Amino acid sequence: MSTNPTSVSDKARNLMSWIKKGIAQIADPEKEQRVEDLALKLQKELRRLMRDFDLADVASKLAIDNKDLPDVCLKAFSNILGRAWEDGDLSESEAKSVNWAAQVLGVPVIQAGELKIAFGKAWFERHLARAFDDGEVTPEEHFNSTTSRSAWEPHCRFSFTDTSVRNQSHSCAASSSL
Repeated sequence: MSTNPTSVSDKARNLMSWIKKGIAQIADPEKEQRVEDLALKLQKELRRLMRDFDLADVASKLAIDNKDLPDVCLKAFSNILGRAWEDGDLSESEAKSVNWAAQVLGVPVIQAGELKIAFGKAWFERHLARAFDDGEVTPEEHFNSTTSRSAWEPHCRFSFTDTSVRNQSHSCAASSSL
């Protein structure tokens, strides 16, 4: 029986993440709530300022500590991505907005890509499980996976098994995701 090296490295990464999170919670028990609150404020400023958004200026205005800034930006990006995936139909303008948000928030391309894959995979898994729950896919349960795929294609190339991401677009389009 061979072991899949990807699953072993994923498990090791998850374990290390869990350990780091546990240590961080002991050292700074309010951090998670602080990051969540600041991420929401950062998103509000991103929506308000749009093209005039400057991360350094907004971080200073909101008094975001430099050690919290990467976590706050990642949380804000995750929130934006979650809103974009709510209906399961990621439009081209939503995909552009998500990519733009990642860029202006300074979210590294690899991290942004991994989050995009995670959100897309979770949505797909939920809907596929729901559709196959009774062993039959009805017309109401049918969903068009090409809709979401076509929205992503001009902006990011990825598969659910490949974590490499090639970011191709950073243009801003107004979207309710922000």
